Amino acid sequence: MTDTPIRSDVSISIHPDALSPHGKALEAKPGALATAQGALETAYRWIGAVNDAERVLTVLAKAEAPARRRQLPTGRSEYLGDLRLTSQGLRQFSGHEEELSEAAGVHMERVTKRIDAAR
Repeated sequence: MTDTPIRSDVSISIHPDALSPHGKALEAKPGALATAQGALETAYRWIGAVNDAERVLTVLAKAEAPARRRQLPTGRSEYLGDLRLTSQGLRQFSGHEEELSEAAGVHMERVTKRIDAAR
């Protein structure tokens, strides 16, 4: 078992302990289980960090420019401020999403290299 905390916002299927049932098979090659768990832990922590950063951006956006939705007489809604209707529903943007995307992309390259090396 690893000491990686379980997060509700990251899929449990990539938690390092998800490999535990396959421990005997992986240990046919000494060190394979630890290597695989290390690679999964890197990915798991990265996804958690991206989720944390997105949450902080949402809080920042709400603090900087509160967005509003106004109902029009026609029954349609008008969104004021940084609100946008996306496929996931109504979302507020902070203007820092591109910076997060670039930083996450750079770090994702490191994560994928570690996973490839472990494979």
